[in-house]
Formats: sequence, C-alpha cells, structure tokens
Amino acid sequence: MDKHRLDKTAIRLVPLEEEGDDRAFWATKTPTERLAALECLRRAVYGNELCEAKMLRVIRVIDCPWSTSTS
Repeated sequence: MDKHRLDKTAIRLVPLEEEGDDRAFWATKTPTERLAALECLRRAVYGNELCEAKMLRVIRVIDCPWSTSTS
C-alpha cells in the first residue's frame, strides 16, 4: 500500500481573500515533518513513477573572468 496517501478529510477549502495562519502552523512543525509534507506534495504533483526515478547530475565547468585562481 502506498504510504503517501492524501487524507481528504483534513483539507479545508477557503477563499483567497481569507487570511490564513500558514506560517504559524508550519513553525510548530519539526523540520522532519515539514520535509514529509513537502515529499507528499511532490508525489501528488509529479506521481510516484517520476519521484522514484533518479535525478540526473549535471556539472558544467565555466571560465569565470573574475576568478582569482590561475590555470
């Protein structure tokens, strides 16, 4: 069973004009809880298949004119 399931009973839709207290809510959460919520949102947007794929590493070496090193 997928551990990243959305609890639809925990969602409340509000108008954009209504002020929320999101910052205060997330301030009460630990960094681990915040990352877990972020991961849940990421999987909801991109799906499990894309989230399970490995990320590509891209490195580009550029010559910076302001660099202090001499090569």
